[in-house]
Amino acid sequence: MLSRLSVSNLAVVEKAEAEFAPGLNVLTGETGAGKSVVMGALGLVLGARADPDAVREGAAEARVEAEFDLSPAHAGAVGEILSDVGIEFDGGSLSIRRTVAAGGGRAWVNDSAATVSTLKRLGAILADVHGPRASQHIVEESFQRSALDSFGDISGGSVAADYAAAWSAARDIRSKLEALESETGDPAAIETLRYQIAEIEEASLSEEDESLAGRHAAAAHAEEIVRDAGEVAAAIGGDGGAADSLARVRPVLAALARHLPAAEEWGAELDAVTLRLNELCRDVEDAASAMDVSPDALQALDDRLSTVNRLKRRYLPGGGGVAELLGVLEEKRARLAELEGRGERIAALRRGLSAAD
Repeated sequence: MLSRLSVSNLAVVEKAEAEFAPGLNVLTGETGAGKSVVMGALGLVLGARADPDAVREGAAEARVEAEFDLSPAHAGAVGEILSDVGIEFDGGSLSIRRTVAAGGGRAWVNDSAATVSTLKRLGAILADVHGPRASQHIVEESFQRSALDSFGDISGGSVAADYAAAWSAARDIRSKLEALESETGDPAAIETLRYQIAEIEEASLSEEDESLAGRHAAAAHAEEIVRDAGEVAAAIGGDGGAADSLARVRPVLAALARHLPAAEEWGAELDAVTLRLNELCRDVEDAASAMDVSPDALQALDDRLSTVNRLKRRYLPGGGGVAELLGVLEEKRARLAELEGRGERIAALRRGLSAAD
């Protein structure tokens, strides 16, 4: 509650201070006595717009200060706001001070500088000002809900949280149920899915199919690859090839090393090069021998590539590989299972909704 309000140099009021006690407090007076000035002063500490023209004539600035004694519920809400803006708060009383001057104004909360937006946030908690032409906080849905929770002593407790969780769960179930019931379960759609799944499954796709295009291209040039690989192997490891030539000069390097120590290191490097050439020769020969130059092998790869490309064109119009095709297959399987189990899922959701309600 508001416990004290102090006003200086605001409108016609040079200095005034009022203290308030629990219960009903009434400000009375004739027209022009300054009742509206007091209400305007309260509005300033609650974040209302400051008008420099409201400063009393002859004064440099107007000053308003209010003190509030807070209940535990209000102290918690105030503490959250002040924590957001970095102002310390011990949970007891709250002091708000504001000045208005021709060059602007300033505001303080518990002697810490504050912004007007912070005063507005605090004002929504600290006071509800209403009248014939003012908006009434009491008609707002959020206030009514808060008041009801407070009356039932469940504000911030587990009862409200448990109800919110149960209501959210029921809402989710109802949404899923409405979505399922809106679907027709068209038998034609189910049959189409079954056909598409069977078509993709029949291809027995695997990770090896990712390299299918490369293997097909190699098979199409198998004879050329075998011929060229044989020529490379002969140049490296055949009679008179590079490895053979290096082996012939090895004894010469050994003899040279007896008189030139550096030649010993050259010999070691030569041995390493010869070893690598022999390994390279074997790799080339193995690759050539693995090539299947038969027309049947090429035809099998051609048929397989046609099957995979046909599935890609049908199910991956935006492009993609075998991995994406397998992903499409899983999606269609899941969708089919969903449609085929639609009746059971609807029944289960209805049971869940009844339990949630």
